[in-house]
Amino acid sequence: METPAEEGGNVTADENGDGRPDPDPDPTTPMDQDPDPAPPPLDPPVEPEVPPVTSGRPGGATPGTPQVTPPSPPPGSDNAESGRDPDAMPDPGAVPLTGYTSGGPAGTAYNVTIDFVGIWSAELQSAFIEAADYLSTIILGDLPDALVDGIAIDDITITATLDTIDGVGGILGSAGPRELRGDGSYLPATGAMTFDSADAQNQLGLGNWEAIILHEMMHAMGFGSLWSLMGLTSGSVAGGDLRFTGANATDVYQSEFPGIAANDPGAPLGVPVETDGGSGTAGSHWDEVLFNAELMTGYVDTGSFVSLMTIAALEDMGYDTVFDNPYSATDQSAPIPPDPLLDIMG
Repeated sequence: METPAEEGGNVTADENGDGRPDPDPDPTTPMDQDPDPAPPPLDPPVEPEVPPVTSGRPGGATPGTPQVTPPSPPPGSDNAESGRDPDAMPDPGAVPLTGYTSGGPAGTAYNVTIDFVGIWSAELQSAFIEAADYLSTIILGDLPDALVDGIAIDDITITATLDTIDGVGGILGSAGPRELRGDGSYLPATGAMTFDSADAQNQLGLGNWEAIILHEMMHAMGFGSLWSLMGLTSGSVAGGDLRFTGANATDVYQSEFPGIAANDPGAPLGVPVETDGGSGTAGSHWDEVLFNAELMTGYVDTGSFVSLMTIAALEDMGYDTVFDNPYSATDQSAPIPPDPLLDIMG
C-alpha cells in the first residue's frame, strides 16, 4: 500500500507510517513508489490430470511446495477448525497459531487458510484472522478444489512469513498470488505474504497493520494482480487511461461515487486504475487521486474503508460475493457486512 518500494517488487515502509517519503508530498501528486509487488504466479495454470476428491491444504513453508508431512494441526479452542464465531474477537493474549482457516464448512463456504511461518506474535496474527474472517463473510460461494503438487486446496491457502529483512523503514515485504486454478477462472489457489518483523511491529504501533494485511490479502487473492489476465482491463498504464472494466464495479463506481463519475467522461467504460508510481503500484490499484482513502488504492490513508465498488470488483473477478449481481441468474447475495476497518481506523 502507501509505502515506497525498491527493485524486485518489494514493499517498503517508512518510519512515520504514512508510507510517503518525508516530508509528505502533496497527496494529489502520487510519488514513484512501488508498494505492492504482486509477484506473478510461480506456475502457469494447468488442468489437473486427476480432479481433487478431498479438501486439504499444504503445510509447506514455501508457496506451491507442500511438505509431505501432515498439514499443521488445527487451531486451539479459541479457533474452530472452520473459523471463529463471526462475533468473537481474536484474543491478543492467546498463544500464536501455526495456522488458521476462516469460514464455514469446506464444501459450501469460501475458506481462507493461513499457514504462519516464522516467529509471529498473537497480536500480529490477529490482523490475518480478522481479514480472513471478513473475506469469508463477503465471499459466499465455495470454489472447486484445486490440485497443487498433488494436494487438493480448498479455496485458497496463503503462506504468511515473518522474517528479518532490513529493519524499520526499509522493505516491508511482498504479497501476491502464486498457483492459479486451471479451470479458466484464474482464481488463485495459493498466495504468499511476507513481512519484515521490525516493520510489522512498527506498523502495528502506528495503527496501520490491520489495513495493510487486508489490502495485501486481497492482492494475494488476485485483486489488481490478475485483472489483465482475467481480461478485465482496457487502456494501459503507459497511456494513462487504464480502467477496470468489470460490469458490476463499473455500475457501482457511478452510483457510489457520483461526484467523481460525473466529472469522468469515461465512467461508463470502467473504473479508473492507478497509472502513477512504480510497477507494484501502477496497474493494480484504484486511482489514488480519485478514491484517496479507499482501501485498495496504492496508499495507506487514515480512515481507510472498503467500498462496495471493491466488493463488486471481486464479483467481476469470479468470486460469488454478497453483492447482488444483476448479470448472473445463479448469483448468491446477502446484506453487506460491517466494514472491518471502521472500528480500527475511526
